[in-house]
Amino acid sequence: MQTQTSKVNNIEVVAVSGRLDPAASIELKKVFTPLLSGGAQKLVVDLAGVEYIGSAGLRELFFAAKTLERAGGKLACCSLQPEVKRIFDIAGFSIPYQVYASRDEAVASF
Repeated sequence: MQTQTSKVNNIEVVAVSGRLDPAASIELKKVFTPLLSGGAQKLVVDLAGVEYIGSAGLRELFFAAKTLERAGGKLACCSLQPEVKRIFDIAGFSIPYQVYASRDEAVASF
């Protein structure tokens, strides 16, 4: 898994690529932790390059979203590949959190 972090206005954007398996989820947590503890209120997770996401990856997204929600912030995911979208739908992850077709739509949602 690889990540690239950027900022659009006051919105943190984390682009993820590769497989979000248990080992990669630990690395994703290491990316999220400084953003969340640093006071980020708006986070877009761009999953365009993610070919697989397991329960550990979903868990890290869930924890990040809950942390943001408690602080009055919001997490949005975008650009899901069909298989990742299917997993989101099966897990019910698309319901409580915003999922957008593109990064531009996700950023505009804030």
